[in-house]
Amino acid sequence: MKRRSMIATLGVVTAGALLWGAVFPCAAQGFAARAQQESAGEAGLGAIQIWGAVASPGSIALSIERYLGFSAALASAGGLAQSAYLLGAVLLREQRVVAAVAASGKDCLGADVLQTLAVIEDIAVDSSLRIAIRKRLIEGSLRRVPLPKDFARWRGQKDIPIELIDGDILLVPRTLGFVYVQHGQGVVARVEYRPGGLAEDYTRSIGIGGRVFSGDDLIVFPDGRAQALRLNFWSYEPTPVPPGSLLIVDAQDRHCLAAPGRAGE
Repeated sequence: MKRRSMIATLGVVTAGALLWGAVFPCAAQGFAARAQQESAGEAGLGAIQIWGAVASPGSIALSIERYLGFSAALASAGGLAQSAYLLGAVLLREQRVVAAVAASGKDCLGADVLQTLAVIEDIAVDSSLRIAIRKRLIEGSLRRVPLPKDFARWRGQKDIPIELIDGDILLVPRTLGFVYVQHGQGVVARVEYRPGGLAEDYTRSIGIGGRVFSGDDLIVFPDGRAQALRLNFWSYEPTPVPPGSLLIVDAQDRHCLAAPGRAGE
């Protein structure tokens, strides 16, 4: 009787062991399948775009996190070209709230947006994408994100505290050879950059000489910062102009700038 009990117990233990061995591979497979499903679910986290002076411009999928550090993003684009002009880099981000409309009924654009509209013509971007970016900037569904002040000196020594998220567009121009001049709401003129050139040198080149009185004159630097220009003879102040800058003469209302005309329009 005791022997039969031991045999029965051994049979139960053996059956349990076999069942254990059968269950856990299934459990492991179940965990693996779940992990694959979760990974597949996270694979569609969106994408960013990097265009211009990088080795492999284009779209970069976000497959692990919903953001990508700046250094990692550039590494994914193959790294910067030697000719990259970081002072003129432009980071654009989707904006759900459309820009406010001025009381006059005109769309108000920031000075940084006007500079972007000028310089994008000289950044290596597909023409259809360029047209789409221009349209979205004017309608307000894209905004320019300010970059750190020391960004222009960055060459990979340390990471920049910037995270690129789904929908971001980073434009990195090559060394720019032009300064852009806009008179009022007129067409933007491209003037060849001259080292050491001052603001009045570029305004004179499109026929705007020294004036006794003027409206609001602005310089928008390549990083999007705007500063008042003093071109009147009684308050003159020499202003060096780096390549890629936009000079706006007679801005009328610096807080509500209108999109400029385009050549041929």
